Amino acid sequence: MKRPRTQMKIAISEAGANAATAPKGSRIQRVGDFYNAFMDTAALDAAGLAPLQPELDRVARMSDMDDLIRFIGNMVHIGTPALLMGFGPEVDLADSTVYATYGGSGSFGAPKEFTDLLGNSAGAHLLEAYRAYVQAVMEIAGRSPEQAARSQTRCKTWNPRRRRAS
Repeated sequence: MKRPRTQMKIAISEAGANAATAPKGSRIQRVGDFYNAFMDTAALDAAGLAPLQPELDRVARMSDMDDLIRFIGNMVHIGTPALLMGFGPEVDLADSTVYATYGGSGSFGAPKEFTDLLGNSAGAHLLEAYRAYVQAVMEIAGRSPEQAARSQTRCKTWNPRRRRAS
């Protein structure tokens, strides 16, 4: 599994390096542009939270369970990682020539891809923001402020290294 992953990294990196000179609409140009958009960390850092501000504002306006349900529905609609629950098309297990809609449990935690960031000193401010988010969602879901604070406190003892091993 390591060799195909390494080959894919090389191919995508080369597409990124050659995207500007590749014919418009070619695979190299499209894959390279997509890759470069995510690798331009200076632009991502400069943008900060601005691209997320509409969703953060939506979270700030939530005040009851109906708002939370609408928020979760919107997250599913725009294709974010499943929050509490998820629904979507997958290849039908009984007939691989068609798709079926499946539902399943989502997560309430940070995706595994973020464990390194949240677990180091550079991500400390993000972990604090994540804790505040957990507490706010728990209160919106009907938990008392004390219960919500306990949920947020559990994030303080969260060990990203332990989570990665699971």
